[in-house]
Amino acid sequence: MTGIKEELGQIDFILEGTGNSEVAFAAMAQLGINGVLCLTGVSAGNRQIEIPSDVINLQMVLGNRLAFGSVNANRRYFEMGVQHFQQAERQWPGIFERLITRRVPLDDFTAALDRRPEDIKTLLTIAPA
Repeated sequence: MTGIKEELGQIDFILEGTGNSEVAFAAMAQLGINGVLCLTGVSAGNRQIEIPSDVINLQMVLGNRLAFGSVNANRRYFEMGVQHFQQAERQWPGIFERLITRRVPLDDFTAALDRRPEDIKTLLTIAPA
């Protein structure tokens, strides 16, 4: 990954899913100012690597960069999520519909980026409701 920012310029977002810690730390060093790194791979084993930790720390803090991890769930967890949403809807009828303050057609997706004071959650629609 060395030199990729020289080739591409400012890198705003990296989705890293290899599970290779060397690649994950290299990605941190490649992020541009205000860049975001999402780690989705899980490192396994006892690999040890050397990293320029002071440089990465300086870049992350002064460059306002963000690195976070995210994991997918299996089907059982999605089903539990649906049950929790249904339970919340029974307890507070209409709660989720009230959180959706604006719907924007997919072909006008840039309008969804125009933040309005009343916005809570804006959805992109891909078919008529």
